[in-house]
Amino acid sequence: MIDLMDEMRQFQTILLEQPHRTEEVKLRLALMLKDVDLGPKVSAINKNPHTLSKAELLDAAKALITGDRNETHGDAHTQLSHIALLWNGYLRTDAFDAEKAAMMLLLVKLSRSCNGKFNPDDYIDLLGYGALAGECAIRKQAQGQPAPN
Repeated sequence: MIDLMDEMRQFQTILLEQPHRTEEVKLRLALMLKDVDLGPKVSAINKNPHTLSKAELLDAAKALITGDRNETHGDAHTQLSHIALLWNGYLRTDAFDAEKAAMMLLLVKLSRSCNGKFNPDDYIDLLGYGALAGECAIRKQAQGQPAPN
């Protein structure tokens, strides 16, 4: 039997010390409390990170960008466009669009994956941002906008 108080203390510690694991904690809580099948993201999280396959990493990224994050933050293209507008205003430039914002976020994740301890979430997020950037580029091409330099 699961000791609920021990689990809650562990979740609290994770959230305080490693806030980037918020999605993992949410999913584990949902699984623990509702006994539902949450699909590939949960199987990737519950598995030893040193044995994740490329398919499991891709499935976890897909689950995030088409489900959890999409529900939380709304349409990715719209969010990335807002990020680009904020960066353009802050830097006084017009260099960023949704695709470039996704690529910059991908670079942040790439930097994180090169430093510190191994974290499979870095690679899952890299895959997710890559897919989002690709979708933004495809949308630009469909609208007749020029390809990036």
